[in-house]
Amino acid sequence: MTDTLPTALSTLAQIAATLAALIGFLGLWKLDRVRRDQDEAERDLRYLVAKAMPIADSELPAWMYRPMRQIETEADKLLNLPEAEKLGRRNAARMPFSDDNYYDLAVRTIPDVRTRLKALSDARQRLRRWLPTFLGLALLILVATLGFLGGISGGWGIMVILESVLLAVATGLMVMEMAREPGT
Repeated sequence: MTDTLPTALSTLAQIAATLAALIGFLGLWKLDRVRRDQDEAERDLRYLVAKAMPIADSELPAWMYRPMRQIETEADKLLNLPEAEKLGRRNAARMPFSDDNYYDLAVRTIPDVRTRLKALSDARQRLRRWLPTFLGLALLILVATLGFLGGISGGWGIMVILESVLLAVATGLMVMEMAREPGT
């Protein structure tokens, strides 16, 4: 009967540690997913800008590795071309087997891709800010929670319960933050 409190508190600490590890894993997974989505959106923007430019297809791979700032600058230029130059770009950027052209496609699509890139960048920054804070807090709480193993008294038991509740609240906040989709 005297082992009930230490066993319960030990179990509570183990559950809290497992929960913190799970949320940490999910946070890192979400961060990686956002990074991959951001890379994909950057590739899309690079391809759209490159195909709308008056360049040969053999130069396309070199365009895919240009710095993102240069791609952004070229995208701005494409969106703000004078009307006479737009007509020349439309004729030069004809799609094979289609009446459409890459220039018009780029002009229609670039603003959406840029919006997606901004949302993904914001989500990535938000996760980079929240995840280390959560993991640091979880580590601090777990160290304090496991401190009761040195000697349990009535005060330690209450502290362990309060720390576990605090960890659960921090976990809930982290889960809510990870559940937010980019751009919301």
